[in-house]
Amino acid sequence: MGGDITVQSTPDKGSCFTLTLEALPFETPDETPAAAFHGAFPGKPALLAAGNPATGRILNQFLTSFGFSVTSHTTWAGVREDLGKSKDSYFLGVIDMDLEDLDLSESKAFDGPGPPPFPIMALGA
Repeated sequence: MGGDITVQSTPDKGSCFTLTLEALPFETPDETPAAAFHGAFPGKPALLAAGNPATGRILNQFLTSFGFSVTSHTTWAGVREDLGKSKDSYFLGVIDMDLEDLDLSESKAFDGPGPPPFPIMALGA
């Protein structure tokens, strides 16, 4: 591996430690890891709920860059209504936990036993 550690001490003054490590050559990858997934989910339906318009635009752009077909809502009530009609039709859900009307203690967006029928990413500031 290579490298060295030395110490030099001076009474009443302290110690100086020197650490020398062998450097490994750096190779630039052909593509960044995130770029490898762009377009990886062509046409897969994603549910997006974001109350802040800027947050919604950023998340929508992020999801569409991966190929998702995004259905957006600005309220939790809109999400509940949508899921009441088609909760089995989504591949992924992204929910901004800062939605003004989000109250998970009162809301049952996913009726029935067990976990939601698709993965949910909850985001908050």
